Parts: sequence; C-alpha cells; structure tokens
Amino acid sequence: THRVYYATNMRVADDAGVKYLTSANGLAPAETGRFAPPNFPVIPTFVLPPPAKYASHITTPNPTGTTPMIPKDWLDYTGKRVVVSGCHSGIGHATARQLVALGAEVHGLDWKACDLGLASFTQLDLRDFASIDAATAGLSGRIDALFNCAGIPPGAPPLDVMKVNYIGTRALTEGMLPHLGQGSAIVNVASTGGMGWPKNLAALQQLVAAEGFAGGVEWCAAYVDLVAEGYRCSKEAVIVWTLVQSAKFIARGIRMNCTLPGAVQTPMLVEIEKVTPTAVIDQVAQPIGRRSSADEQATALLFLGSAQAGYINGAVLPVDGGFMAAMALR
Repeated sequence: THRVYYATNMRVADDAGVKYLTSANGLAPAETGRFAPPNFPVIPTFVLPPPAKYASHITTPNPTGTTPMIPKDWLDYTGKRVVVSGCHSGIGHATARQLVALGAEVHGLDWKACDLGLASFTQLDLRDFASIDAATAGLSGRIDALFNCAGIPPGAPPLDVMKVNYIGTRALTEGMLPHLGQGSAIVNVASTGGMGWPKNLAALQQLVAAEGFAGGVEWCAAYVDLVAEGYRCSKEAVIVWTLVQSAKFIARGIRMNCTLPGAVQTPMLVEIEKVTPTAVIDQVAQPIGRRSSADEQATALLFLGSAQAGYINGAVLPVDGGFMAAMALR
C-alpha cells in the first residue's frame, strides 16, 4: 500500500514516485488503468514532491472507493488573517493550533499566555471594557475570521461569567467590525448548556438589544434570578445574539454562526465538574458514550469560519455527539 501525499484534479503521486489515475471508482496505478471506467481518459501524470508541511496529513487509498484527500485540499487558511480569543487552553488553543497548521496568520487574545507560535498575542481581560478597547485598537488591517472561544465556567462570580462569556465577547466583536469585511466570518462558542434559550427569549432579546458593555451589565443587575450562576444564561445569550446579529451582519457580507459543544475534555470541564455532578456530565456525553476532544470542537469552528461554509449563516450547530438530537425526541 502506497501513501498518497497530494492530489490535484486527476493527477496523484505518492512517496514511492508511482503515478496514479483517479476515478469515481478509486485509485489505480496509471500503467494498469485498473478501476478506470470505459473510455476513461489517459491523462499525463507527474510526480509532486511530498512537502514536509503535509507530513501529518498522510492518507491511504480509501476502501469506500473515493479519492483520498488531505485537509489542505479543501480547508485552506493560507494567507488568511484570523483572531482567536481564549487561545491559552481548551477549544481556543486547539483552534489556534489548527489554524497555524493550515497556514493562517493567527492573532491570539487571552488573559493567560499562549504557548503557540502566533503572529501576535495580546493579553485581554474580557471583564474590563478598557482592556477590550485596547486589544481591538492594537489590531490593524483586514481580519478574515474571528473565533470567539474565550469562556469561564460556573463557579466564578456570576457577573464575571456573564462578562467573559457574553458581554465582553460581544464588545470584542463590535470592536473588531471595522476589520471585518465582505467574505469574513465570526464563529462563536456557546454550549448545550444554553439549550433552554427559547423559554427565556423575550428577556434575552432585551439583553442583546442593550447598548454597549455597560448596557449588558445593567441588564444583569435587573435580571439577577435569570442570570443565576451565570454560565447557562451567558450561553443562552450567545445563541440568541448569534441568531439576531447574523441577519444584520450578513448585509455587510459578514457571516456569523455558533457551535454548541457538549461534554469536552478541557481544563474548563475540570472546573465545571467541581460544581456539577459527574453523572450529569456523563449524561451529556450520550448517546456517543464519550467526551469530545478540543480538536473535534475546533474542526467544526474552522469549517464554519472557512470559505467552504460561505452559505451558512445564523447556524447554531450542536457538536455534541447526538445529545441534543436525543433530547429532542424525549
């Protein structure tokens, strides 16, 4: 079995220099033409050297009969300038790392330092509007995608949770708007913990309509009972904000979507388990029967932020192993 490094159109070369033909039926050495349908055109083939940057994406011929691909064949961020909040750990770290590997110029924001080789890193406290304002003022030029991954778990002061997970994230996004233009994308990380948003829609629409950072804080003071521990309400707010703003931003050519992670094995989940019984978290990990990795969550974010998702706008995408699907049938 030969490992294929790269495919373009109908031409493929592997690490042994063997040339291949491709068809809907699979992959075959060019000299045999096996798998090729009748009248399949014999096209010139050539060997492409296996670039080192593809080494982690080596694939083998697919037993289903489709032509193998590597991620950069369809999800390519080369030359794209992106911003990732929450890049220190968890989903944000995985997102930033994957973006770097896919050729993006990544600018990271977080309260804590990031160990990745980013184009820039700026310390950011989403609880403080002055910090947000300084972070956005430090950016220049076009930004192709903003990934709002920053978040803190329940257990912190409820207002801090609301500020980081929603109010500050919204302020950061609004500050980034001058850098986001036609064809750009915003991807937010909410949670299946926010799945109860429909019953609180009227109040949450008021929160989304509240002007500025201060307006969001004032809303929290008026709805203390709804805010509760902060986490659930903040994630409900991110969902409603995405639904509302996506219809407005698209008029400027900016897409906005969000994901709903289920149980994800990250440092945040460790903190959540301190205030939430493990049995409850294990229920959220059903029916797939395991917890997600941060990389599995990041892959969904990268797709929504890419040109391949150009017609996806206002989506609230569960990335939860089927949990919400199962809940919908109860």
